[in-house]
Amino acid sequence: MTIFRRDGYLALRGALDIDWVRSLKQVVRDVCQAQRLDVVRALAPLSSQASTQAWVECDASRWHDELHRHLAQGPLCDLIAHLTGSERVRHLGEQLFHKPPQSAAATPLHQDMPCSQSDGESVAVVWVPLDAVTHATGPMLYLPGSHRWSKRFGPREGNAKVTAILDRQVGLSADVCENDPRLVAMRALPGDVIVHDWRVLHGSGGNRSRSLPRRTLSVRFGY
Repeated sequence: MTIFRRDGYLALRGALDIDWVRSLKQVVRDVCQAQRLDVVRALAPLSSQASTQAWVECDASRWHDELHRHLAQGPLCDLIAHLTGSERVRHLGEQLFHKPPQSAAATPLHQDMPCSQSDGESVAVVWVPLDAVTHATGPMLYLPGSHRWSKRFGPREGNAKVTAILDRQVGLSADVCENDPRLVAMRALPGDVIVHDWRVLHGSGGNRSRSLPRRTLSVRFGY
């Protein structure tokens, strides 16, 4: 918990039972095949030469009962309760990200807090990789300690305004640079989780792999 409070994120390697992850992956396949799948926000391609488009589906657990059961009653709630010491953990919602091979769509630096209808500071986001996340497929990138800033980066402000604030604060752009030494890249395998404070600045690169998909769940919990 000390590292989580200091940096705003924490990687827990092998924290999830791999059979549960396989079951979740099958549920996600069903979500993707369901007719109610609505692509609510196409991620802007990093390059005009990107051959495929990445997408995100928000809060599918509201209409997919099995996904709701996995997220609201599965091991993720227990993990957050143990990490935070809270006796009451609530599933608030989730996003399913899919970056197919050669979908060079980067996710700019942002906070999750302004993107949500929830409020308050006691919210943790559990990032669950369903595929191996490597340098080629787009690891998560974190700016340690940024959750303790007083700034808020709303989704409607756009990259230019976020970049202006970041430039004054630490000389960074909202457009991610995977080689910037101030950003910590977090590769992950199925069974790993990365927990972050929803105020910490984070983003990710595009999937430049020729053959490997990058499917992940980002699940919000109040505690």
